[in-house]
Amino acid sequence: MTRTVLVAGHWDDGPGYPRTELLLGALARCGCHVEECRVPAPARGTTKVGLVKRPWRWPGYWLASRGTRARLVRELRRRIAEGGVDAVLVPYPGHIAVRWVRSVWRGPLLLDLFLSAHSTAVEDRALFSPGSVPARLLAHLDRRACEAADVVLLDTQEHAELVATTTGLPRTRFDWVPIGDVGPSAVAPVVPPAPGEPLRLLFFGTGVPLHGLPTWLAAIARVEGVTLELYGGDEDSRAQARSLLGARAIIGPRFAPMGELREAIDRAHLVLGIAGTSEKARRVVPFKVAHALAHGRPLLTADTPAIRRQLVPERDCLLANAGDVESFAQALRAVVAAPQRLVSLGAAARLAWQRAFSPAAIEARLAAVIDARLGALPGATPGLPSPADRPRGPRLVVSSS
Repeated sequence: MTRTVLVAGHWDDGPGYPRTELLLGALARCGCHVEECRVPAPARGTTKVGLVKRPWRWPGYWLASRGTRARLVRELRRRIAEGGVDAVLVPYPGHIAVRWVRSVWRGPLLLDLFLSAHSTAVEDRALFSPGSVPARLLAHLDRRACEAADVVLLDTQEHAELVATTTGLPRTRFDWVPIGDVGPSAVAPVVPPAPGEPLRLLFFGTGVPLHGLPTWLAAIARVEGVTLELYGGDEDSRAQARSLLGARAIIGPRFAPMGELREAIDRAHLVLGIAGTSEKARRVVPFKVAHALAHGRPLLTADTPAIRRQLVPERDCLLANAGDVESFAQALRAVVAAPQRLVSLGAAARLAWQRAFSPAAIEARLAAVIDARLGALPGATPGLPSPADRPRGPRLVVSSS
């Protein structure tokens, strides 16, 4: 029997926000009939970052959210009354919306938490001191959201374990589905630099502490024979790149279309992942890793439990000690000394993407979670259809923004 999964809430999509689109596609491909009940949010995209930094604006956001809540609840009541809904999924960001959904839906409820508000703002970005009023409010927000759902999804097993610990909720409530990248249909092999040609490095990202951009810049400054193409970063880091690297740094825009970033990935010899040392950095796999692997490009990133669970060091990627400038510098020198390694690293990278971060990999993991989790919940429809019987169901939008 095919399940009907209602995806409810408010979420970002388009370039830079691939998570929900990949999950919805995976749901449809793994045999679920997917419907959307989506309402516009008071804050979207990067405006949410500015909101988190300004706690004095939180009450205003809460007041502005009342209209969003009323609309979502009204649409949910109407759709639920029609019958045939087997489960509801609340995509990221769903910290508040999941409680609105729970107020009208008593059946199986999944939340793609994806990011802990507390660990991101307090532990990773250090916006607030631990134990401060904003930090306690964010921790409360995380816990209330996770309490409302039957199953809470994160992006890695390690991240799921961290959020279970910080919220104090049973580990059995949490599960994981990887991040991913649709990726190009085919990739060109990596062509190592010719003798005398510099090794082209690529860093892209916002420059949040998890990325460890200052560590990357300090390491690159110690290595001869490399250039850096930099997309993103904050203004201080971009100025530091110019100061440390001079003509060896090619500074791109802070925000670039995904198509432009993909072109930069394709011309890079080596993509730089993350170098941060926070607990969150140890437990997540960032989108930039999936992007590099999807393009079959060699990757150097921090040695973390989350990375090691998905990738084989020295075969799928290169690793260095998180936050250790000389460790990253040594890894770069090794590639400069033996650039032919890039060919096998690139080929292995594409295979690693297919295995761990492709749409097929997301589909397989999500199907396993649904089979294992929803069938055991009260009121759940048993069993997904077998792969041979799974229809490629359409997605029906019952309320759009």
